[in-house]
Amino acid sequence: MVVIETHMLDDLATKEFVARTSIRPLAALRMGLATREPGPDPRTDTVPASSARVLAARTIGYIGDGHSGDVFLKIVDRLKLRNRVGR
Repeated sequence: MVVIETHMLDDLATKEFVARTSIRPLAALRMGLATREPGPDPRTDTVPASSARVLAARTIGYIGDGHSGDVFLKIVDRLKLRNRVGR
């Protein structure tokens, strides 16, 4: 049994080290956001609210070379904000 991130399992399946049909999700990555200053509860329950929150940030910090950074950039892409947030 191999327990690693699913994209790594896909790579192992491509190389035929594991059976692709045996891959199952085990857990979901939960991500959060925080701000330096206390303030109103940052709404992120809708796409417009999430987009507004990202665009309102003066700076955004994330780990660019890790899984959570990849997930963040995918979220930015899904919000269609990559050209406004950049890397």
